[in-house]
Amino acid sequence: MKRFLLYSSVFLIVFSRPVNCCSQLILYAEYFVNTDPGVGSGTPIIVVPGIKIKTTFSVKANSLQPGFNQLFVRTEDTSGNWSIASQRTFYVDNNLHLSIPSLTAAEYFTDTDPGAGNGIAINIQQGVLINKIINLNTKTLPSGFHQLYIRVKDQYNNWSIAEQRTFYIDKTLHNTEPLTASEYFIDKDPGTGKGTGININSKDTVVSIFNVNTRGLSTGFHQLYIRAKDTTGKWSIAEQRTFYIDNTLHNTEPITASEYFIDEDPGVGKATAINIHSNDTIASIFNVSTRGLAMGFHQLFIRAKDTTGKWSIAEQRTFYLNKDIQLVPSPIIAAEYYINKDAGVGRNTAIVVNRSDSVDTSYTYAASNLAFGNYTMNLRVKDSSGKWSIVESRPFTVKDTATLLSGFAAVKSSQNAEAYSNTLKVNGSTTINIYPTPAKDRLNITLQSEHNYSAAILLSDMYGTPVITWRENIQTGSNNFSLDILNVASGTYFLNVQGINTWFTQKVIIIK
Repeated sequence: MKRFLLYSSVFLIVFSRPVNCCSQLILYAEYFVNTDPGVGSGTPIIVVPGIKIKTTFSVKANSLQPGFNQLFVRTEDTSGNWSIASQRTFYVDNNLHLSIPSLTAAEYFTDTDPGAGNGIAINIQQGVLINKIINLNTKTLPSGFHQLYIRVKDQYNNWSIAEQRTFYIDKTLHNTEPLTASEYFIDKDPGTGKGTGININSKDTVVSIFNVNTRGLSTGFHQLYIRAKDTTGKWSIAEQRTFYIDNTLHNTEPITASEYFIDEDPGVGKATAINIHSNDTIASIFNVSTRGLAMGFHQLFIRAKDTTGKWSIAEQRTFYLNKDIQLVPSPIIAAEYYINKDAGVGRNTAIVVNRSDSVDTSYTYAASNLAFGNYTMNLRVKDSSGKWSIVESRPFTVKDTATLLSGFAAVKSSQNAEAYSNTLKVNGSTTINIYPTPAKDRLNITLQSEHNYSAAILLSDMYGTPVITWRENIQTGSNNFSLDILNVASGTYFLNVQGINTWFTQKVIIIK
């Protein structure tokens, strides 16, 4: 068997074009080795279109001669123009095995290198891949820009080159304060506090999804800026992202199909299908089969097809497969909730739970002591190792003093004790009927409402894992719709309907 070592078998490439008034989007990339087959005839590289592309790809080297070789990469833009080919040299050695040694030590230093082995040690566990969060001692560093360097040592006592990052020290700043406001603007700054407001809850960290008004923007590239204000009234610097407006596009068509593939594209429509419901927007959680994949980095690609038969470009994400890791769940032993303001981990209102890997409990919260308005219910759990989960949040509205907030919480323990779901219901004017029960192939839903709204509907299993998700436009009066459960296995599930002033959860039994 022919053995070889390609020192640069995996390449990290950044493609970019000058940014000016006529900038074009990069749509396509290709590579060739040593001999140019002609523009457009090289080996394709899967990329996500953009002004600047950063991607990792593998080069097949089993047919290359031993010694130095030349790798060339070029790109094509939206106007059909090809870039000049960028070149890199790599070496092929047929006599060497390719093996990844275990890492045994790591260290960091700032600004000045004290010499290999003389930096500040980082405590790690031996392995081929290290994922570590460290605290950086900055007490002696003056205000200004600094350089952080990290390097590792393998089992043969070889030190890597130092990986470098730039950071800034400002000793005039005090501890961070909770965020109280946020705003965005496009292209031109209207002034601090004068941008378009973003609705957020006061927290140290805010994760928010919001709509950006693009009316009046011309076709082309634009800049989106976001900033936040803390309780002291100080505004952050603006975080910036680039986006593209194309006013020649018509209304989007509903999505009818979706598929995914890993690493290599089998062809449009030939990848692994993802079960979805036809809609303009799809939010779906699905399992990805990793059988047969080697340990290491891989690329996951997802694309969708609309009612006209057109497929989208493939959206790409990188993931790492480590077959040596086995997750062991830790039982949940405690839970707590709070409304709006967090008193601190372990200091909020306790929810009584029985020790278990999976907790199914219900509780009622009397909202009579709350003023009319909008609130957020927050839930987290603790496992037997003492680790608390991230906070799962749901909004609700108090309309009158008789309103009661009643709910169901289904949480699942993992190594990080993550709370997977927390479904709440605010009693209101909406009535829902779900039938038949037990169900087999279809689940029918009849909903009577006094107003129009868009409802998010979720079918989850006993552990809170989503099985099917979709959206339904609810109209005033009677609404009837049906859910295809032909491919859902027998078992006990929970159907959650969520909308304006509506939180409804119903147990559903499916028998095949």
